[in-house]
Amino acid sequence: MAEETREQALHKRALEWYAGQLRRRPLQTKVTTSALISVLGELLRAAIKKDRTSLRRIAVFAAYGGAVVAPIMHFWYSFLERSCRKYGTGVVGIIMRLVGDRLVLGPPFIAATILFLQTGLGGSLRKGAAAVKKQFLPVFAAATKLWTPAQLVNFKAVPVQYRVLYGNLVAVGWNVLLAMMVSS
Repeated sequence: MAEETREQALHKRALEWYAGQLRRRPLQTKVTTSALISVLGELLRAAIKKDRTSLRRIAVFAAYGGAVVAPIMHFWYSFLERSCRKYGTGVVGIIMRLVGDRLVLGPPFIAATILFLQTGLGGSLRKGAAAVKKQFLPVFAAATKLWTPAQLVNFKAVPVQYRVLYGNLVAVGWNVLLAMMVSS
């Protein structure tokens, strides 16, 4: 029992530290967290596939998490919260946030993700655009299956300041899948 108490205290201190970082440097904290989690997804992909990764892949996934995901999600969640405030926090408000997230942000974000990753991993802009055409529907289908229930939980139970962190935690699995989808 004492071990569990120490572990709980450690988790509480870590969350308090993270909350303090969010208050002092919200965007920078999310950029760092997102970059690290994107890299973790690539490293897990390599381990699962028993494949080697490269510094280029690690750099591209770090840039994707830090320069694409974090800033977009930081501002998106704030915008979505302001836009949907009039619907409240009940069922209607949650559905409006979910619809906005999945239908307004989802498709262009997925297309930009594929383009960024394919271009960054050594393709030309032309090859990146071809990859968007080829991979958009399978990636969108996978994203819908994972992110719809994940975002339902996010909008229902997670305070807005922790939504990027929650998304990052869900994204560990997503990033592994995404890294596998764009590695072929």
